[in-house]
Amino acid sequence: MSKLSNTDIDIAIVGGGGSGLIAALAASQKASSIAVFESTQRFGGHTLMTESMIPAAASKFQKENGIEDSPWIMFNDILRANGGDCNRELVRTLCEKSATVVEWLSDFCNIDFELVTDFLYPGHSRHRMHSTQNRTGGQLIQKIVNKINSMGNIYLLSGRRVIDLIIDEHEVKGIKVLYGKDTEEIRAKKVILASGGYGANRKLLEKYCKEAKEMDYFGNAEHRGDAVIWGEKIGAGLRYMDSYQAHSAVSKYGILITWKTMMNGGIMVNEIGERFADETMSYSSFARYLIKQPNKRGFEIYDKEIHYDTMKFEEYRKAVHIGAVISSESAEGLARALGLNEKNVIKTIEEYNSYASGVPDKFGRIIRKKLIPPFFGVEVYPALFHTQGGLAIDINARVLSNNSSIIPNLYAVGDAAEGISGHGASGYLTGNGLLCATVLGFIAGTHSTNQL
Repeated sequence: MSKLSNTDIDIAIVGGGGSGLIAALAASQKASSIAVFESTQRFGGHTLMTESMIPAAASKFQKENGIEDSPWIMFNDILRANGGDCNRELVRTLCEKSATVVEWLSDFCNIDFELVTDFLYPGHSRHRMHSTQNRTGGQLIQKIVNKINSMGNIYLLSGRRVIDLIIDEHEVKGIKVLYGKDTEEIRAKKVILASGGYGANRKLLEKYCKEAKEMDYFGNAEHRGDAVIWGEKIGAGLRYMDSYQAHSAVSKYGILITWKTMMNGGIMVNEIGERFADETMSYSSFARYLIKQPNKRGFEIYDKEIHYDTMKFEEYRKAVHIGAVISSESAEGLARALGLNEKNVIKTIEEYNSYASGVPDKFGRIIRKKLIPPFFGVEVYPALFHTQGGLAIDINARVLSNNSSIIPNLYAVGDAAEGISGHGASGYLTGNGLLCATVLGFIAGTHSTNQL
């Protein structure tokens, strides 16, 4: 449905990204009218920019692949990454509901999830990444939108910018929406904020997350921090506002190079041709080392086996197609093609290969395989993907005030809500963002309708 017949609805959802769309689907089981307000003409938000990797513990997909996992193991993996600095009850809830949500998405939206078993993401002790067949967020979103379009109680409203909340007697009663030059008040029994983080708002980054401000932003341009701004006005609490997710492998053509190239045996060198950190740490943590290199850039180097194994990622195939990925029969030739010091690159690869016996190298990396010609390389840069802090919430995604009391009728999900990655960039574990988006969206959609 694309048009509201009246201005009074059950659930108003601000933001049409993954978390907002999933909240709408979850709410549709009981609510009679749900409206999703998206400021752009395209639904999907930041989820479109992901590889659709959703972590879930003890799912049927893991069991089918013989993977033993549990919410408790996943909980401890997340806490190991963030140092235990997080809302532990929230993390526990997300882990416990993760498999339920992935299986519900699979069954309800006909999403053919695949369990990623060809490599283990940094910090995860089990294979628990569930992804679409082509490893893109676009495929995930399309399936969800298709399901929504088959239903009769969800309105998808694009080109509608929500500009504020309606507050009446200290309760949230709806939203104010800008459509063209007109402003309309939409009364709603419950409001779910799924408007994203604040990565595109340089003032908020300067105030809350200066470290991330030093990186180029590679996230959704609509993530202006609206939820934070509105929340502050009504006394909502804020948590982990200095937390963010960075990436270390955005090509100069603006295409993300999957970190699988590093996890499967590749290396990263600077423009001098030297390595500078353990490439098997998380791509978010590694970005803090990469940004300190000359001209804030690095060069991934890997071999033919890694290259062909990575071709299953659609974004990587695009990078190859446009010429971002360079190849050569020799280390010397690759260095020359990338504009690097030839002698240093040869020495770096030889030194790296000398540790392939399993003894940790000088960065503490355990090297499992040698790099064998022909070689492949790509120039990459660190980038801010999205902020990981936001409105304080309880385990039902209800927004909390500064004194931890519940703000009536208001929910926050995805990047609009507090994250689970602790402080800074080092606590981010692959999939934390989509875990919060999918599971919190499901929780908010379900709980809000139970309170109608």
